[in-house]
Amino acid sequence: MSRFPMLHLAAAALLITTSLAGAQDKTTITVLAVSGLDKLTQAAADAYMKEKPGVTVKVEVLPFDQLFQQIQVRLSSNSASPDVMYVDGPVVASYGAQNFLAPMDSYFNKAELDAFIPAVLKTSYYQKKLLATPVCSSSMVLYYNKDLLQKAGVPIPGGDPANRLTYEQLAQYAQKATVRQGGRVTSWGLTFHQADKPYQLLPLVQSLGGEAIGEDGLSVKGVID
Repeated sequence: MSRFPMLHLAAAALLITTSLAGAQDKTTITVLAVSGLDKLTQAAADAYMKEKPGVTVKVEVLPFDQLFQQIQVRLSSNSASPDVMYVDGPVVASYGAQNFLAPMDSYFNKAELDAFIPAVLKTSYYQKKLLATPVCSSSMVLYYNKDLLQKAGVPIPGGDPANRLTYEQLAQYAQKATVRQGGRVTSWGLTFHQADKPYQLLPLVQSLGGEAIGEDGLSVKGVID
């Protein structure tokens, strides 16, 4: 059994500042973008500058992991930059609680909001205010090699959600499919793509009824520590 791939960015958020209010004047807007979406972001910036000649849009690109650090450091210190930034969907509420993001409700009508996938759009709200607009989302997918499973005597998983595998079954099958030679593992029956991140590990806890965060939505003491 193989990897769980993912797309990195769950959502993007705009930090609206007074610099946007004066966009017709000589203004510089700084955008903090994530690598992988830099070309798309630059294209949008170029189109915006063409429409508003008095505005310069400066795009700063960071790897995914560094983006979180930069956002926290800059905005915690009340930095004037960035004006616009990408954020990961699961932390929109956290940034909202820290007053990092400004409401965007007035920029979108109902028809425009209805065009988004409801489950993804839901992560863009905090205290009933729209703080982000989804750019892309991700799902975990289990890939498997039929030949290897058949060789190990493991039944081929079906595609019917009503008969989906449990994690307990998956663990048993993975152990059977693991190949050992000379006392060492030469082929693992299952590997996680991101074994060090809650993105892929929390579903194991939640599938057994566990929680990902405290009832107040802020504390993790006694939950995941």
